[in-house]
Amino acid sequence: MDGGSDGSPMRQPGKGGSSVLEKLAATTKPGTVPDQSRLLPTSDTDDRRMRATGADKHSSIMWIGAIFMGFFAIVGLRSAENAATLTTEDKFFLFLLCAAAIGLAVASTIAHSRAADRRRRAYASAIQWAEKQPFAVTGYESWLACDRPLLDLHLKTPFDSKLFTSAVHAIDPAIDLEILGETSARLAVPPLVGSRGKQGSVRYGNVPLLHRVFTDLVIPLHHDSGVERVEMGGLVDERPAA
Repeated sequence: MDGGSDGSPMRQPGKGGSSVLEKLAATTKPGTVPDQSRLLPTSDTDDRRMRATGADKHSSIMWIGAIFMGFFAIVGLRSAENAATLTTEDKFFLFLLCAAAIGLAVASTIAHSRAADRRRRAYASAIQWAEKQPFAVTGYESWLACDRPLLDLHLKTPFDSKLFTSAVHAIDPAIDLEILGETSARLAVPPLVGSRGKQGSVRYGNVPLLHRVFTDLVIPLHHDSGVERVEMGGLVDERPAA
């Protein structure tokens, strides 16, 4: 993928640092990437971001177990009272059942609190990824919550659009690409789709694929010709995911 005499894999042939096109490109201001994540309810946005970053959720299994055990304990007590047949063994068994139900409820409450804390810490750690890049990355949290996550890549020098397209599709052919100018391109990274049960499906940012795009394309480009900035955002769609 040698695009020029200087060995740059993405630079257009014959374009040096003093070319007219490069000077024009430096003064061009491409359109800002859309950010529709603000249109979503806060709870929906938070859920999408947590899913995208892999922050774990509290499981309701222990609560379900506590409810069932408590239900059987209450039914057993009422039946025994009505029949006046509550033996010592029955009392002991029902006591254990009630104690287990209470214990499960307490354990579930503690687990919920700890899980919520883990989610907060996992999310805080995940979003630091953008801050660790060797160039400015904005809008990452918005990108995580969008049905159609978009990122605008702005390079410091012009690139060969055909070679750039080939490089992007070598990572994943499903990535939609729009060339915005001599030094800018917009990538639509296919989202992940999760289930919300009866509420249908939900889309959110595909973080593993985004990391591949950065590892295999953006970072090498930065080392080669320089990345000026990456602007992230996206579009939302209220319709259920297919």
